[in-house]
Amino acid sequence: MHEAGLARDLIRNAEDLAVAEGARRVTAITVRVGALANVTGEHLREHFALEARGTMAEGAVVELVAGPTGEGALRDPHSMDLLLVGIEVEEGG
Repeated sequence: MHEAGLARDLIRNAEDLAVAEGARRVTAITVRVGALANVTGEHLREHFALEARGTMAEGAVVELVAGPTGEGALRDPHSMDLLLVGIEVEEGG
């Protein structure tokens, strides 16, 4: 499944950032979805939840923001991508 691979990449990137910050776990991620990415938010969230089991990102909320649409999508170099634009973490302790 396309979304499963994308979810694994997002989890890996979020975990790398969380580890670099000394966090215990990832509580939320924000993902920018390009207009031409051919991904639905519902499916991405479902696959993220499945792929995150047993990782630092288990239970994390997935927030989606849309990239430019219309003519803006044609000029957007990331119109076909999902970009991890932010994470929220629980600090280590």
